[in-house]
Amino acid sequence: MMIQPPFKLQTASHFGIIQPEIQTFCNFFNEAMASDSRVIASVLITKCKDLFEGLSSLVDVGAGTGTTIKAIAKAFPHLKCTVFDLPQVVPDLKGGGNLEVVGGDMFEAIPSANAVILKR
Repeated sequence: MMIQPPFKLQTASHFGIIQPEIQTFCNFFNEAMASDSRVIASVLITKCKDLFEGLSSLVDVGAGTGTTIKAIAKAFPHLKCTVFDLPQVVPDLKGGGNLEVVGGDMFEAIPSANAVILKR
């Protein structure tokens, strides 16, 4: 299977791409991003934990599946953590405890928090 460029994925109906190919690409992409996020979260939690001192809330903008912020929420239960991404990205994610899931557009508004995570 050839993975299509993002433009073609966005306009899939115009290029005859079938839904299973798009879903397969999305699954690969999400797992790659989550893998990177696990490394980042581990470093933040173990080597940079003083960054979280004095914070009561944190929002991860463009969080995807929320891998980074979920790990932070688990490590710092006093911290109100928010997964924030486009509504179509977060519908199946579950919040609970000190973790909230919010769908929205970062170019319109970002949930209020003491600090924001923006990572590529």
